[in-house]
Amino acid sequence: MNKNIYSGAGKDFHIRENAIIILCAMSLILASVFILGSCDSSKDIDYLEDNISRYITIPENDYKGYTLEVLYDEMREGDVDRKIMSLRYQKRGAALNNGGSVINLGRPIDAGDTVKIYYRGYTLDESGNENAFSGGCNFSSSPYSLGIGSLGFIPGFEESLLGAIPSDYSRLSVKKSGKVLEGDVIYLSYRAMLPDGTSVTKVSERINLSAGDVDEKYGNGFAGFFVDTKIGEKISQNATFEMGAGSAVYFDMTVDYATSGEDKPLTISAYFPTDYKEASLRGVSVLFDVFFEEVIAYDTPKYDEAFITGTLGVTEAMLSKYEGSGIVEKHKNMLKAQIEEEYLSTKKTMVEEAIWKHLHEAVKVKRLPKSEVEEVYEQYYGEIKEAYEYYSSMYSSIDQFASAYLGITDGADWREYIRERAEAVVTEKLIFYYIIREENLLPSDADYQARYDATVQEYLDYYTENIYKEELEAIKNEADREKKIAEIKAEMLEYYGEEYFVEMVYYEYSLDAFISLPTVVKKQ
Repeated sequence: MNKNIYSGAGKDFHIRENAIIILCAMSLILASVFILGSCDSSKDIDYLEDNISRYITIPENDYKGYTLEVLYDEMREGDVDRKIMSLRYQKRGAALNNGGSVINLGRPIDAGDTVKIYYRGYTLDESGNENAFSGGCNFSSSPYSLGIGSLGFIPGFEESLLGAIPSDYSRLSVKKSGKVLEGDVIYLSYRAMLPDGTSVTKVSERINLSAGDVDEKYGNGFAGFFVDTKIGEKISQNATFEMGAGSAVYFDMTVDYATSGEDKPLTISAYFPTDYKEASLRGVSVLFDVFFEEVIAYDTPKYDEAFITGTLGVTEAMLSKYEGSGIVEKHKNMLKAQIEEEYLSTKKTMVEEAIWKHLHEAVKVKRLPKSEVEEVYEQYYGEIKEAYEYYSSMYSSIDQFASAYLGITDGADWREYIRERAEAVVTEKLIFYYIIREENLLPSDADYQARYDATVQEYLDYYTENIYKEELEAIKNEADREKKIAEIKAEMLEYYGEEYFVEMVYYEYSLDAFISLPTVVKKQ
């Protein structure tokens, strides 16, 4: 369990005081928020009592009653089989063949196996051209060791390998030195001036020298030019190749590496889930060319009644509410229900994110309470300073560390960066409290107190059952133990700050009503 997280570009802030739970759902949005207006010099603001319209304006039809398109995943064919594959992997036994020696590549791959693979991912455009995406190829490194059922790859990948016989496909040879041979596939970095006057820069672009259209795409004689060139060394001379529309001039060419054996891969399809960290890939279907290097078999149990009731410990009573003619069918329906719940939870998160993105675009900020902005800024600054003290031996200055910590690469002032983020946090709070007050989404005093106490107790239970478990077990006197627990609670409340728990209560109480304010439709 983490403290509330204010997410930075590439790093997470763990803020100790005055955090607001709402920001957990906003980690992908805050970096793009631009605050307009000045700061109010007033010292304090009471979000539940003060006139928030003094600070922001949100038209009513911009926070409720509007239609919002949201990208989210729903149940797909194969999801239950993917879950079963994962369960079998989790319960696999020892490696076969004398402790894990490489098995015959003529054996079909099964759940629980560990495969060492090369892979190359890409999308296809309307013309059938392949387009690579970041992180989708491991040819330049070592083969990846993947447990079938570990769910280490995006949906569709591991399950598509089941039943494949590796010997039916090419073995990939990756060359990082030596010379390019005729028929190789090269991965070329270069700059070029094209006939139309435009310039391009490419890094490790895949070029199959044996493809019939290479000279048409890059210029006459291009494919033959690279035969016998040294891999990994920059080609000293520039090269000019004639194309139909004129000459193309290539500079700074380096064959980063070359491959052979790409002619017969296992091509599989997969997709990026809609909550994938890289927003540009969310929901995108992709293809992968896969090449097997090694396969290690494990003693993996079959999925049957004995596995369900014995290995997994699922009782008939647990299955009684699910339809089916037998234990296996009922268990599959149980898994289906669990997966649907997971999808609903993810959908809820995606709807939250989309709502907040819309609200930030709709809000007009008149001014911000200066004291609140300064307080959040100091929290950010304190987190960075504390982290720097730990990592100071690795950086020449706090400026260098902060830029790396925040993922700032354009030379921006990191202090100004966290100030903008502090302003975004305060804006978030203003929006949230404005809406829940306007829509009367506040708990009664009794309900609030019960929820507050339960939330604090939940955190305290985590502390006592995990962080301080051994220390408390060593205390035999019950009075001393209770005293220690009280000290832990006081320390915890001071660490987080009361407002953290207050805002968590308000947000969780109002969340379902809050996300139902717009009409949500699935984005196609």
